[in-house]
Amino acid sequence: MENERDMDGVLVIEGTESKVEETNSFDKSYFHNEYQQAIKAVERIINNTLDRKEREDISAKIHNIVPFIGKRGVGKTSAMMSFANALKWYYDDIRKGRQVFDFYRRKNGREEYRLNVQFTCIDFIDGSLLENGEDIFKIILAQMYGEFLELDQRSYQKSKSYEFEKRELLQQFDKIYRNACELERGNNKDNFYEESAITSLKNLSSSLSVKTEFANMVQRYLKIFRANQQEYREKERSEKPEHFLVIMVDDLDLNINNGYDMLEKIHRYMMVDNIIVLLSADYDQVKLLCEKKFFSMVPKYDAKLNEKSADVEQLAQDFLDKVLPANMRIYMPELTKKMNVMAKTNGETENLKAAVFKRLLKKLGMRMDVDGAKRHFYEQNSLRAFISFYLMLEDMSELTEHNQVVLEQNYTILLHDTTTRMVDERLNYASKRKFERLTESKLPLSSRNLYIEASNEAQGKEQLDELRESLKHYGYSYGEILRTIYCLGRVDHEHKELMRCLLAFYSLELIREFYYYGKNGDNERRRKAADRLKDTVNGSLAGSWADKMFPKVISQKEYMGQREFTLGIIKDLDMEKAFRFAAKDLLKEKTYIEIDETFDFEKEIPQIARVCRTILILGMFFEQQHYKTEPGFEWKHIGILKESADKDVGRNRKKLETAGDSYVDKVERDIALGKGRGTFNIFNFVSNAMQYEENIRPLLECAYDAIAAGNKKDEMKGKILEATGIKEEFKQWSEYSKGFAIPLYDIDITYNVMKRLRQRELMKNTIKSEEVLDNLKEVYQYVADKLGSNDDWYENVGLKLKSFEEADGMETDSIYFKEAFMCCPYMKWIFENERLITNFGDVFKQMVDDLPWSDGKTIESKKDNVFMGYED
Repeated sequence: MENERDMDGVLVIEGTESKVEETNSFDKSYFHNEYQQAIKAVERIINNTLDRKEREDISAKIHNIVPFIGKRGVGKTSAMMSFANALKWYYDDIRKGRQVFDFYRRKNGREEYRLNVQFTCIDFIDGSLLENGEDIFKIILAQMYGEFLELDQRSYQKSKSYEFEKRELLQQFDKIYRNACELERGNNKDNFYEESAITSLKNLSSSLSVKTEFANMVQRYLKIFRANQQEYREKERSEKPEHFLVIMVDDLDLNINNGYDMLEKIHRYMMVDNIIVLLSADYDQVKLLCEKKFFSMVPKYDAKLNEKSADVEQLAQDFLDKVLPANMRIYMPELTKKMNVMAKTNGETENLKAAVFKRLLKKLGMRMDVDGAKRHFYEQNSLRAFISFYLMLEDMSELTEHNQVVLEQNYTILLHDTTTRMVDERLNYASKRKFERLTESKLPLSSRNLYIEASNEAQGKEQLDELRESLKHYGYSYGEILRTIYCLGRVDHEHKELMRCLLAFYSLELIREFYYYGKNGDNERRRKAADRLKDTVNGSLAGSWADKMFPKVISQKEYMGQREFTLGIIKDLDMEKAFRFAAKDLLKEKTYIEIDETFDFEKEIPQIARVCRTILILGMFFEQQHYKTEPGFEWKHIGILKESADKDVGRNRKKLETAGDSYVDKVERDIALGKGRGTFNIFNFVSNAMQYEENIRPLLECAYDAIAAGNKKDEMKGKILEATGIKEEFKQWSEYSKGFAIPLYDIDITYNVMKRLRQRELMKNTIKSEEVLDNLKEVYQYVADKLGSNDDWYENVGLKLKSFEEADGMETDSIYFKEAFMCCPYMKWIFENERLITNFGDVFKQMVDDLPWSDGKTIESKKDNVFMGYED
């Protein structure tokens, strides 16, 4: 548990209704600071009352309203009722030595002694329910009368003095109520300006007399309550506590028609000694009600006055400053600004993020980004919303591997919450309609809808020029969706909230498809999930965004010159030029490996395995789209003989198809393994690793063809490739990770990791081609560390994750994302150079140097200071 000094309070979750906290929990409460402010405000009221009585100064202003101010759902009612309950039991707690706080007599700012004070609380009044014009003053009288009747019924000893006080009190109730009714009838007359001056003066005098009579009645009322408490009678001679009547009015601002009149009457009649009024309201809403009232007083024909809306607003503010002085206001905490609140339920205490994220994982298998500096969208913006959301998750059944009924139930509940409550809370009307259009279909159509929407929205917006060009040039992919969310989220607040809602929606859709994709067996639902995931990714994790995640490269190529180019992504590469290597560089000065009856497995397989891994590593950067809108490329071995007399590698090459041709030993030979147009991307290994059979096995077989050349023995191919262990390595890793080096299905994590990488690489300088490999390793290590940070957080909040080595013995399905990344064969090989050919660095550099001369295309940034636009 976190250090209590660092906590912003404990939020005890028991239900969605208003909660009355025990006084002894105030110190650790979420509302701890607000309770302290309320204690000081009440202490101020008590001291001001005593000062007036000591000075016999009846003209002194009385400010006895303590308003709990905040927006809807911040806990105003709970805090107010909890504080009122603490006041109710304060005197009893003092007598029994269990008080949590004290009130002190203060003079000239100095604390003199602890006050002996008692409070009587009447039932709270829900202002929002008084929509039929009920008089708040009469309601308070009725509440007081009801409390008195209860007291009278339970009084055991009724002395003559009690009966006298009772009769006097009842007469006062009757007189005040009659006068209040008479005043109401007078105020409701339509012909107000026609009545006589004497009548008007009489009504004014009656209003003042009602307040005076009410003040006197309150003193007798409290005297009777005090005298009928056994505890007081026993100490009547030695103690005489100062006694206050506490009145609570909740949600006054929700009474649209009468809210102002209620507040005005509370101020008119309740500002008397020994009364404390606790009030809960949204300040902005109350101010709006005051403005509405003041505008209604302006004659419709007075256009000049109607123009002065600013003056009316100022008048409303001045009125509230008078009725609710700033020093008496208790401003409720905003959940969005308290980052270290703890939630307590069923005896378990945890921070709010952990409380929600743990349940999202247990109930839906969904992990979220935990490293954001800003509040996550699932942490909610208000106290009420958080409690409701938490209880919704808590009520869900826990997800198991083979229970798709539970998955569908939980998915449906959270989907409806996302598309209704979350969207309604965060989006304006136009954004809601846009969200509905974008999400009317399931994946992958919904993500493609965003791609189309972004392309259309970027039209005519200079700051989105580069995004528009990139979307048009590179086409749809998962990476373009990530980039779109990032760029559009920077346009304005409305776009930011829309992107958050879409992230929540895509998170649900992707994790649902991943659940079915990861199930054992080969059924129709699993195949559909696989197709939907592949179509959604469409060959690229980063898309054109990779352009922003890696520095530009300067390449120097012999006979060709120097070029500076963007390496992150390059499209339309001629694969025969881009993926071409000298055989002797791969095979230690050999042109091929003899494969015949004398083939020595023990001696040759390690070398063949290193060459195959090297070729697969070099090939991992080339994109294989699942949903093709234009011709791509295929892995195909093409042997190219060099004329021995010609040292110019750019000329006089003769292409030979490998099938049916014999190769001359010791002749110089290049190996090209691709045919068609391909796209290079530093993150394409992620999508390639997802699809071993479609993307990796064909290149592995091409690698064998290149190694064996004209002397290959097809009947030995399968046995030799099996002996390299590459297929088994991918199989073991895929069983652990389900084929995902980066958790694309947890899009919130992937998006934020890529976003931080993009921001990290923002100011990187141009590098040389020989530095590319080390820089790539830095990028991959950064991604691994960010995934590891997420792993650590989930472990620290008590969730079990299974490791790659111990996967079979673990009950949980949750894995270490960092291990899934670093144990991907691609990453293992690139970080373990001894498993590749010894001159891998040179071969890799040669491929990088060839890229800018392979007819590829990139989108260059058109802005000198791109991070000032939406791109960053």
